[in-house]
Amino acid sequence: MTTKPVRLNAGGDPATGMVPSDMVDPDDFTTDDRTELISHHYTTDDQSIMTGVWECAPCRDALIILLGGGTKTRQQRDIEDAVALWREYGRSKRQED
Repeated sequence: MTTKPVRLNAGGDPATGMVPSDMVDPDDFTTDDRTELISHHYTTDDQSIMTGVWECAPCRDALIILLGGGTKTRQQRDIEDAVALWREYGRSKRQED
């Protein structure tokens, strides 16, 4: 298991940069722009967890934001922590407006 931090650069992995991606169905884009790019920074050996940067033109796909993670024994506390983080994010966004 890797325990060192991984820095996610907005421009993608410095060695490979951003490459074309096809995770969004072409019919789901909401503009003529069909740009979709991805860069994987770290992937576990079994490919169950990947970190990276993904950019996409406006589309109808849902965005999932991972607010944290943990173990099965800590699951309820992890869920409560994630809810607290999401609420804090909402408060900070309202203060910006």
